[in-house]
Amino acid sequence: MKYPQYTTYSPEERARLFGIQPETPPTGRSRIRFRTLRCVVTYPDGSEASASYERLAPHQHRYVYRDESGATIARLYVNGPVENTVEAIESLAKERAQQAFEDAMEDERRYYFARASETFDGARKKNPDKYRLKASEAKERGGKYALCIRLGSKLVPVSEPLETFSLAVARWGSRIDPSAVIACCNRLDRCWELLKFNPLVQHGHPKRP
Repeated sequence: MKYPQYTTYSPEERARLFGIQPETPPTGRSRIRFRTLRCVVTYPDGSEASASYERLAPHQHRYVYRDESGATIARLYVNGPVENTVEAIESLAKERAQQAFEDAMEDERRYYFARASETFDGARKKNPDKYRLKASEAKERGGKYALCIRLGSKLVPVSEPLETFSLAVARWGSRIDPSAVIACCNRLDRCWELLKFNPLVQHGHPKRP
């Protein structure tokens, strides 16, 4: 018994064989012919950097956010349809930039400030030159925030340790000393340090280089 055979033609083949022209994108909309795209986003601290988009599957998308130096600070995954246009992809990248920045803040707190041991690859080692606290103090306060003032080359807390950044911001907003800044306790190096990711930078707050 014979069965009918079906052939699927590409748009180019249909045009050549049957005179049917391939569909063109609507006027005013740029349809992407590839799976990746890079655009510029603005973070809550006012800095501008790049975000890279990659289409993993029809309903799976990945955004990789970088800082001004080009280092990756966050990866966000989107499950669901995203219109395959430059405008839609860039709009979503800018919309999620705040979440990426907040993820970078939490990663900095957990993996930089609260870290208790050196990394296996040697990228992070103890720096005894920074030691300002006893080991027990650094263990108790590592990853916590406080308002600090600078005395010479070190930051000295003028508030109790605060569990969250939002509490530190509230305390900073009602500070008496205008020179007070928000710092976080670096457990490995036993000292208080400025944050690298801090939305208050756009209001003149200093940040860690």
